[in-house]
Amino acid sequence: MSNENGPVQSVAKALRLLGLLMEVHQPLTLAALSEQTSWPKSTIHGLLSAMRESAVVDQQSDGRYCLGVRLFEYGCAVGASWSVSDQAKPHLQHLASVTGPSVFLSMLNRSEVITIEQVQSPAALHLAGQGVSIRDGRPRGEARPAAPHIGALYAQDPRHVGGTLPCDAGRA
Repeated sequence: MSNENGPVQSVAKALRLLGLLMEVHQPLTLAALSEQTSWPKSTIHGLLSAMRESAVVDQQSDGRYCLGVRLFEYGCAVGASWSVSDQAKPHLQHLASVTGPSVFLSMLNRSEVITIEQVQSPAALHLAGQGVSIRDGRPRGEARPAAPHIGALYAQDPRHVGGTLPCDAGRA
């Protein structure tokens, strides 16, 4: 099935366009997409038109293209279907009740930390350790910092002395 102009190739090209729109975090023109892919504008326009009909891509009033709301709906459906949340929730609740602060179950996806499930603590709001270190299968004690600047900025800010945020004032 290596037909270069067949439906499978069109799906691959459509997914590449979606990937480009996701990576740049801003709407792109047809010309910019053509430049980045080296595909003819007519090919890209046809793919974008088909995706626009399904709300996978949206075209703004200035003609630029961005990701559509349907992708958000797909993402929500994926999140709802992950049974890991159901399995982890009782353990997260127990951990939150024993330790006090809110607990997050997150995963590392390239350079982003994605929260899958969370249990909010009834106690004061504290800096979440989410994304501060990720073990990613390394032996215990060999965690690598995923976002070391978060903890450093928090520690350097005199408003956060004592480990609570300013919004915690009056909660005790």
